[in-house]
Amino acid sequence: MQAISKLIRRLPVRKKLMLAIVGVGVFVLLFTSAIMTFTAVQDKKQSIVDTLSLTATIIGDNSVMALVNSEPDIVSEKFLGLL
Repeated sequence: MQAISKLIRRLPVRKKLMLAIVGVGVFVLLFTSAIMTFTAVQDKKQSIVDTLSLTATIIGDNSVMALVNSEPDIVSEKFLGLL
């Protein structure tokens, strides 16, 4: 660690400023990338939940209608189609 601080102390002011600017730029880029990745993962999870919920609702509604109308063969066809 001391070697790095000695190296930085010996650098001219112009190079120190460039190092600071580039360091901040890299940090901002990495932070933004991390936030965007986290957001994309959360959006994908929510999309999967929405799709599964919609599929379950459709299957449930169709099964209830078949059961209410006393059509067990249609219900068994629907469940066999899921396998």
